Amino acid sequence: GYHLQHFYDLLARSQIALYEGDADDALRQLDAGWRDLKGSLALQIQLVRINMHHLRGRAAVARRREETEAGRRARLAVAARAARVLERQDAQWAAPLAAALRAALAVQGGQRDGARVALSAAVEGFRDCDMALFHATARRRHGELVGGAAGLAEVAEADDWMRVHGVVSPDRMTALLMPGF
Repeated sequence: GYHLQHFYDLLARSQIALYEGDADDALRQLDAGWRDLKGSLALQIQLVRINMHHLRGRAAVARRREETEAGRRARLAVAARAARVLERQDAQWAAPLAAALRAALAVQGGQRDGARVALSAAVEGFRDCDMALFHATARRRHGELVGGAAGLAEVAEADDWMRVHGVVSPDRMTALLMPGF
């Protein structure tokens, strides 16, 4: 059968691939394991559902390889579906995850102002939910979008916070948790 150990294995392997910068491998693993995950009814567990849809959305926005326009639209549709699933959850912590995906989608659609608005909502939501690492990576992305001296200061503050809390590579951690920018 399919058990929670299988979910954690899929979650871990896919996140390792994203951390290493291999979104294609993360998407392959998620696609290969999704049917069994869904068939097991594990997605009925809210924690599993939120984590897996968020991961699938992150992997979709992280992919940057050459692709056809139809392939790009399909990939971004996966991320948009994941954001919609997250937005429908009755869990406060799902909202900033959705906002972060919306920000990445806006960046990839060339809508920098929309990305800043969505990213600000994500930063605030992560803070309100005490999701400190996500908060730091969202602040880092916000600083990158804002740019200038204020943006550089925000990136430096986020990086400093991550290093103080044991993150060896703030850049790779940001690419894992807030990809697509």
